[in-house]
Amino acid sequence: MPLMDLLTVIKQNEGLICGLCGTLTGWLGQMAKSRLLSQHHNNKQLHLALMRERDLTDRVIALTDEIEGLWHRFYGREEILKIYHSAALTARREINILEAKHNYPLTEFRDLPVFPPPKEAMAHIKKQG
Repeated sequence: MPLMDLLTVIKQNEGLICGLCGTLTGWLGQMAKSRLLSQHHNNKQLHLALMRERDLTDRVIALTDEIEGLWHRFYGREEILKIYHSAALTARREINILEAKHNYPLTEFRDLPVFPPPKEAMAHIKKQG
């Protein structure tokens, strides 16, 4: 088919061809708009998920730091208790040595609480707190 015949056919069906081209471009434009809106919605959801993840991560880090601080305080207090417990036992021994040296009857001391405390005692304290 020669080029002149093709141009003649296009000229005769110009309205139909322009209508089809308009419909096709409108349909393609609508699909592109729909896709962009879908991507925008997905991006918005992704952004919200990232913000939630960042917030949760910050909260976990803060709580972890707080727990670490509490453990440091606990170990510090436990160390002080060890020192007092040791000092009390040493004082008892010294008193008994002095009493034995001077022929006095040995003093019977009450037993010190067990250190570190048994788990049952710690469970009782946790229930009260």
